[in-house]
Amino acid sequence: MKEHEKILIEILGKDAFFSSDFNVTDDVKKLARTVNYLFTQLRVIQPMMQDDYKQQIPEVEALAIEILKGDPDPC
Repeated sequence: MKEHEKILIEILGKDAFFSSDFNVTDDVKKLARTVNYLFTQLRVIQPMMQDDYKQQIPEVEALAIEILKGDPDPC
């Protein structure tokens, strides 16, 4: 399980994150889908980037995880 997924489970709860009947609010669905989309797209575009930019992807992911954890100013 990826780090951002673990954080989402902490925020949303296991029932909401693993819900197969999607019996959760629309906002919860949007948050989970958006965060998963962000992390997936970062990994998809990383091989196409110049080397200097490729190295920034893990940093961006780490900062996003800090935001999810509730760090008020991770930057």
